[in-house]
Amino acid sequence: MPPQAAAQGTPVPKDSMLVVGSTGTLGRQVVRKALDAGYDVRCTVRPRQTPADFLRDWGATTVQVHSVNGIVAYSGHYAYYNLAPPAAG
Repeated sequence: MPPQAAAQGTPVPKDSMLVVGSTGTLGRQVVRKALDAGYDVRCTVRPRQTPADFLRDWGATTVQVHSVNGIVAYSGHYAYYNLAPPAAG
């Protein structure tokens, strides 16, 4: 969603969710429960040799990011869950 659309009050679907840390122990449980409840789930994942294919297999959309800093600016979601551990150093 373009920033100007959000500024104009474009409604955000109440069934949309962004999960940061979705490949972790808690994050994957949140994703699974949300998908089972009918939410449209998007997950941020770090680029790695072993991709998070299981999230897509479950029905989530994955978005590769190198850093979760500033991810709150990623608009267009009704709910935002940051379950990622703090970055080292």
